[in-house]
Amino acid sequence: MNRIFLRGEVERALQTEWEQFSSEHPHLAGVLDQELLIEEATESLRHDPDFNDVLIRAQSCGHGLAAAVEFIRTWIGPWLRRLG
Repeated sequence: MNRIFLRGEVERALQTEWEQFSSEHPHLAGVLDQELLIEEATESLRHDPDFNDVLIRAQSCGHGLAAAVEFIRTWIGPWLRRLG
C-alpha cells in the first residue's frame, strides 16, 4: 500500500470518527491539528505489526486492499480516543 493511498484512507477514517471525538473531547479537538493527526496516524500504521500482517495476508490471498481498509477503519477510533 503506497503512502498516498494509506494517508487517504486514514483521512477518511479520521473524518468518520472526528464528530464523536470532538463531542467527547471538545477542548482537545479544538486545539488538535487534523492534518498533523492524519500524518501521525499514517506513520503509526506504517509501523504497526498487525497492520503489516494484514497487508501481507491480503496481498498473498489476492483480496486486494479491502482488508487493509477495514483494518484502518477499525483502528483509527481507538487510536484517536487514546489521545483523549
